[in-house]
Amino acid sequence: MQKGLGEQGVLRIIDWLHSLSRTTGVWDVQNEKRYQVKDIDLLVTAEGSRDNLNDAIAVEVKTDFYTSGNFYFETVSNVERDTLGCFLKTDSEFIFYYFIKLDKLYILRTAAVQEWFSANKSSYEEKHSTSTDGLYSSKGYAIPISHVPETCIQKVVHITDERR
Repeated sequence: MQKGLGEQGVLRIIDWLHSLSRTTGVWDVQNEKRYQVKDIDLLVTAEGSRDNLNDAIAVEVKTDFYTSGNFYFETVSNVERDTLGCFLKTDSEFIFYYFIKLDKLYILRTAAVQEWFSANKSSYEEKHSTSTDGLYSSKGYAIPISHVPETCIQKVVHITDERR
């Protein structure tokens, strides 16, 4: 179910980006190897930039079904293979953290939130979870949204209300 949920979130974000008057281009690159290794899902251009991939803003989309009031920052995506989690691995400029049930999008500045997390993760408990098929487990941290400093959050949007 999670993969379907993630795809649904990406499609909603793409639709929202296309609805914004400043957006001039959106490229879904999540299936392209050169972007997968960087954990980048979308490339976006806006007014004032040339409409090519060299000027695009790199975005990682994280879709979350839960309404706990927490971000889940995955630090190890597959414990058995010791695979770095997307939160630490992404080379994106922004993480679009989308709470699908709430239709609420947090646009996080990747470098700022990674730096804050690195300095503060010892204050939080590491969580372990197992995939629904039981084949692998992951690790991460549930961080209350209210604990993440405003300097890490570019914008908070209810995407159905923000179409312009």
